[in-house]
Amino acid sequence: MIATSNADPLVSAQATVTVTGTGPVVVAVTETITVTDAPTSPDVLDQETVTVTDTPVVVAMPASGIAAPVAYYSVGSVGFGSVAPGQTAAQTFSISNIGMLPLILSGTLVSQAPACATYPVPCFSQPQILCTNGATSFPTTLPTAGACLFTISYTAPSGTAPSGALTITDNAELSNLTSTGSGTTFMQSVPLNGSGSDAPPPVAPPTTLYITDVETVTVTDLPVVSDVLDKETVTVTDTPFIVVTPAAKRGD
Repeated sequence: MIATSNADPLVSAQATVTVTGTGPVVVAVTETITVTDAPTSPDVLDQETVTVTDTPVVVAMPASGIAAPVAYYSVGSVGFGSVAPGQTAAQTFSISNIGMLPLILSGTLVSQAPACATYPVPCFSQPQILCTNGATSFPTTLPTAGACLFTISYTAPSGTAPSGALTITDNAELSNLTSTGSGTTFMQSVPLNGSGSDAPPPVAPPTTLYITDVETVTVTDLPVVSDVLDKETVTVTDTPFIVVTPAAKRGD
């Protein structure tokens, strides 16, 4: 996978693995990113720093086809740990379409106590969204193996840490979270907690996983002096390794 300077390409790799046992599955992505700087003239006057930002998304696909959209959430709830009053923290989770029909995401709603909604900024912010189809807002449609990342900020008030929820409206009757609704409109809610840690997703992925690692690679070139005498190409070679580790098997 190759990305060129000043570009934000979507690159991907696929792997198919079979996991035995019935426990939940933990997916880890370990990568080696090599940056090669090929200037047209020596960097005598241009000492520079090249920064690479890599944001992977791993999607678990069903072993057998499900002729419906299926909304799979990477968490059961979101916790923000220990945040001092007035300070802000952020957490990220994903929703992916592990079904065989398109998942239509139509909206989000953050619910929280009235005092939290006005303090002096909301305790829980509206999420920032980044999807593998390039969307950064809803509505959007995810194909099979598509995914969206949600980043939510939490600003801690004084006193007891509050709670809230992020509700997502879509067309998925099937989900690893409780899905309510009818027809083509359904909702799933992710609990938000001002303290504690994330809860794992309540339903394990299927036994056989088709894993797509879709990522955005951004290269930023920060020269000390302008590149007037040094027109160059920066090439990024990204080699991901996808490791799937089954958790301990639950009692049958």
